[in-house]
Amino acid sequence: MALKETLNILNGTEMYKHFKETQFLDSKNMIPFNEAMCYGDTCEVIFSEEFNNIRAKVHHVTPAQYTDITLKPLQPLFSGEFGRIALWFDEDMFCQMNLLTILAWLDLTVVRSHSILWEIAFNLWILIAWRQKGLIPCTKES
Repeated sequence: MALKETLNILNGTEMYKHFKETQFLDSKNMIPFNEAMCYGDTCEVIFSEEFNNIRAKVHHVTPAQYTDITLKPLQPLFSGEFGRIALWFDEDMFCQMNLLTILAWLDLTVVRSHSILWEIAFNLWILIAWRQKGLIPCTKES
């Protein structure tokens, strides 16, 4: 099976909505990462059953709700169908902790690639520049 082109992972639903409304990216190839890793407990194995149960408690939701809100949108990432991954996270601590979580999961499960790190840095630079120009609204979830 041929790999699809690029999967764009966005820091949260608000960024996803904005990118979709403005048709900034191909919406079928973008997914939100709905987490707030800057607070609460966690464990070593990211997205394991233990991790998911801990994070559900942190967010005061059931494990089923955590699955619906956080894990289901990430299924394209988990499927491994994409040849490239572009990560769209801002420079603040909230976004950077989420970014580190995705990078740690990729490091443990998928690929170790300098090209992915370059693309992350490039996309972060673009996002910061656009935010400074007011092209992307600054919201807590974006």
